[in-house]
Amino acid sequence: MKKIILFVALPLPVLVFIFLKFFGKNEFEIPVYWSEGVNVAGCDVRPGPYTLPDSTLFAWGWKGETATLIVLDEDPVKQNLARVADQFEPGDYATLKASNVPVCLLLAGDSSKVVLVDSERRIRGYYTLTSRKETDRLAVELSILLKQY
Repeated sequence: MKKIILFVALPLPVLVFIFLKFFGKNEFEIPVYWSEGVNVAGCDVRPGPYTLPDSTLFAWGWKGETATLIVLDEDPVKQNLARVADQFEPGDYATLKASNVPVCLLLAGDSSKVVLVDSERRIRGYYTLTSRKETDRLAVELSILLKQY
């Protein structure tokens, strides 16, 4: 009886690994902020998914890149932005600097210094970048976004 149990139990992890290797799919999703519409105090309630206006993005120099980082305040996060840039090839993503942005445009809180936007002008993340954890989160989510598009 013990031999039968061992005969079944030992190859089981190998079979599970092989099954997952060939039939499994690893995917990660980055949330789309404001996909149900905007309902923020002081901003107009907007039904449907929120996208950034073309006119504003083009005024900042946006060219429809696959991923764009909008930097609201570069001073406290300059070093961590450089760390993120070192992990990617030039041209993988764009960086736009914006100042005096109306609150209802990016819907970013006071602590957010960087906003990640995809090619469809949807907000995909808010980052403070004052800690290594936030910087690493930006790098991971940016790489996932680049692989999806």
